[in-house]
Amino acid sequence: MVKNINPRKLSRKRVNKFIYPGKTTEEIASEIQNISVQSPTSTTHVIIHAGTNNLPMDSSSKCVKSVKGLCARVKERFPDAKLGLSSIIQRKDIDVSGKIDEVNTQLEHLCNELGYTFIENSIIDESSLNGSKLHLNTKGSALLATRFIKFLNPNKQVHNQATAAGTHSPSENFLRDLLNLVALTQTPMPLRRRTR
Repeated sequence: MVKNINPRKLSRKRVNKFIYPGKTTEEIASEIQNISVQSPTSTTHVIIHAGTNNLPMDSSSKCVKSVKGLCARVKERFPDAKLGLSSIIQRKDIDVSGKIDEVNTQLEHLCNELGYTFIENSIIDESSLNGSKLHLNTKGSALLATRFIKFLNPNKQVHNQATAAGTHSPSENFLRDLLNLVALTQTPMPLRRRTR
C-alpha cells in the first residue's frame, strides 16, 4: 500500500519507510526489533499501516488484536514516539468490506483508549485501487500520502478540496497537486515481449 509513497515528499524532516509486502501483522511485529534508525526522540513519529493481509483468514476481533500487538511492539521499540495508526483501506479483490469497517471502528476506539492518532482513510475508495483491486493506483497513493503528511506535520495545511466540498471525490486541481507527491516513485512497467 505504501510502496509508491516517496518518504522525502512527506516532511522536511527525515522520513524512513519500511515495507513488508505480503506480510501479516504478526509477521511485521516480529521485524520491529530489526529496524535501525538514528536516535529516536520524543519528536519521532511512527505510522503503522498494517492489517490488510490478515483480513482473508482472521476474524475482525483477531485482526484488531494483532494490530494492537504490533502497536505494543512499536511502543516498546520507540517508547517516546507519537504513534499514528492508519486505517485499513478498502479492497475489492475479495468481499471483506463489512469486516474492514468493523475493524476500523474498533481500531479507532483503540487509538482513543491508548492515546494514538487514528489516521482515517475512508476518502480512499474503489476508484483509488489499481487493476488488482487490492493495491493503490497513483490517485490512491497520493491520497494516502496526504493523510500521512497531516499526521507528520499537524500544523501544515494540506489542502483538501474534496473534504471541504463535503464529498469523497477530489477535484482535478486537487488531484493534480497530489500526484506530484508520488510521481517520482512511479516507474513504467517493462514491455513484455510476445512469445509464441
